[in-house]
Amino acid sequence: MSVVIRGAKREDCAAIHGLIKELTEFEKYPEGVKTTYEELASHGFGSRAFFYCKVAETTESNRGETEKKIIGYGLYYFTYLTLEGPTVYLRDLYVASAYRGKGTGTALFRAVAKAAIEEKCAVMTWRVFDWNKPAIELYQKLGGSDITKEEQLRTFCMKGDTLQKVASESAF
Repeated sequence: MSVVIRGAKREDCAAIHGLIKELTEFEKYPEGVKTTYEELASHGFGSRAFFYCKVAETTESNRGETEKKIIGYGLYYFTYLTLEGPTVYLRDLYVASAYRGKGTGTALFRAVAKAAIEEKCAVMTWRVFDWNKPAIELYQKLGGSDITKEEQLRTFCMKGDTLQKVASESAF
């Protein structure tokens, strides 16, 4: 089995969406995935790209036939920190369970880091669940710093009806 890391294409979105479903199960998200693969394609490859993605693709031989299969992805987007300048946020890094422990996650992470450097980003950030010890170990091995306590920052979120309500209310 050989693995190639490359930029995702629109036609990869069904496979990426399948891996996103696996990730939500792995991370125990009760609501699951709310977007369709068509929406994913539109959001990543439409007139305005909301994200970028690297994929890990295997080439496997089965009874003399060669088959390509996407086994992992790193989904990221560029943002801006007023104190640091351009940054990249790694939203998802996922490798299908059968392919873990072979360096694919590291290769995807490095590909996103390379994209960050190419875009002159000063910082790369991401989140990880406390219980995901293998991911934490990987990030520490690669040189990542857990800034949770040091920066004393909390992450807030606003969704659905609450977001609609706040957006529709008058500021004054």
